[in-house]
Amino acid sequence: MEPLIIQPIVEGHGEVDSVGILLRRMLAEIQIYNVFIKRPMRWPKSKLINVEELKKRVQLANINLGAANKKAIIIIFDADDDCPRDLVNRLLGPVKVVAGNTPCTIIIAKHEYESWFLGCIESLRGKRSINTDATFNEDPENISGAKGRLEEMMNRSYQETTDQAALTAQMNFENCYQNCRSFRKLAKDIFVIVRDLGYVYFTETNWGNLIANEIRNNV
Repeated sequence: MEPLIIQPIVEGHGEVDSVGILLRRMLAEIQIYNVFIKRPMRWPKSKLINVEELKKRVQLANINLGAANKKAIIIIFDADDDCPRDLVNRLLGPVKVVAGNTPCTIIIAKHEYESWFLGCIESLRGKRSINTDATFNEDPENISGAKGRLEEMMNRSYQETTDQAALTAQMNFENCYQNCRSFRKLAKDIFVIVRDLGYVYFTETNWGNLIANEIRNNV
């Protein structure tokens, strides 16, 4: 089967490098390896939460994907203090119209991308100067300032442009799936896109099987 081509649209400088790693890892865990992820298109959040501006970005993404049959647009940015559900409900419908036949989804990390690291912090102990006894017992998606909380567990300053990609390559998806609802949405949406494009996926992970069951049962 021809390769799956993905055009991400992101907000931050860190996500330019980390989102490709995130998507490749997630797809590899469901045995989808023939993937080409284009360099993410980066735009400020003020543009991404404006319906008309986001539609323009999706049009550009579609042009960038060209005539490929197996393609998708994935938009990822931070909620900060906004409600992810409200943003998705307001933005996704108009964006899908512009995307046409190209599958398109919006993933909004609550509150920040780094919240996902807090959700699996034990798997990151000793990585990128994170303390070897690091732990986080709160709901990682019920706090603001995730970058700062992560930095408190490091023996140096957190550098988004370098640390985010490196931690993404080593984070434990199982723990993140259990602790971060927005991460679960990302995983589920990826599975649905793969299925709808005609790929057959297979997973041996617990979190992957849970998502697959949700999709089969239309949960």
